[in-house]
Amino acid sequence: MKTRHAAILALLLVAPLFTLVGCDSAGETPVVNTPAPNEGSNNADTSGEDAKNSNNGEGKEATGKTPVADPISDPDSVGDGETPPVVDEPPTTPPAQNDGNAAPPVVDEPPTTPPAQPDPPTPPPVEPDPPAPPSPPARPEWTGDGPTPPDYATPTPGTGYEGGTVVFHNGKYYKSKQWTASEPTGDGDSAWERVRPNGQPWLQTGLANITAYDANLTYGGAGYYVTYNGGTYKSKHWTASAPAGCDGGNAWERWERIEKPDGSSEYKKYFRTGAANVKPWCATVEYPGAEYYVTYNGATYKSKWSVSANDTPGGDPWELVP
Repeated sequence: MKTRHAAILALLLVAPLFTLVGCDSAGETPVVNTPAPNEGSNNADTSGEDAKNSNNGEGKEATGKTPVADPISDPDSVGDGETPPVVDEPPTTPPAQNDGNAAPPVVDEPPTTPPAQPDPPTPPPVEPDPPAPPSPPARPEWTGDGPTPPDYATPTPGTGYEGGTVVFHNGKYYKSKQWTASEPTGDGDSAWERVRPNGQPWLQTGLANITAYDANLTYGGAGYYVTYNGGTYKSKHWTASAPAGCDGGNAWERWERIEKPDGSSEYKKYFRTGAANVKPWCATVEYPGAEYYVTYNGATYKSKWSVSANDTPGGDPWELVP
């Protein structure tokens, strides 16, 4: 049986070759079945005869092939003791159908809450506008003699201002003392002096002529009244320095502090006697007698007699007021 199957397998492998290559009558020389040129009609007749012979069961003699049995279509061709090839059978049980009671498939629901959106980018900080330049000082109305003085202008070479000329410069009026080509700088300028809008000298003695203290001015004697750092002061003699200390004085006692009490029309000394005139103790003041009231470290004291500068309240010549 094994020999028979081997022969069948050999025929299956070799049979196709016989369709292309044949043998001569002696079985010695292989002949290739190639149609001869210019014999198309004869070949057609021959091909027809071959097909007829094959259909009549004469194929073995014509081609030299032996028919091979199909073990699948013809199971009887399988030899004894051999296992026929396994053929997949179609399923006999139909697939299970949904009877209507099974749970429907789960479908993912779309999210009901929209996803969080990122915060918008923070805009860059707005740069503040640059500060506006300071406005020039307003010009006070001129009430003096003559037309309104012009603004100061730098003279061209060889020219200048004649003596007695009034100009307006940096918010102030100035009058030249003599011919000059220089710029006004203040009362101490040897060529210019400051004047009021009425043409009178800027510095005049008396309470009626009180002005703000000006470091560019020289106060040429006693009786000049100025305001400075919230206080009012009177010059005691010539000075070019500012009021200093709690009483306005300095090492040379240039200034004396004064005030106008509530309801009074006159200025009086800042430090004066009486319980109604209590003031904070001042180390630079000399209290010339008794009854000067001062406060110090939360307590009130009064002088028993004259008190020198820097004499701290707490004992003689000070007396604690209950």
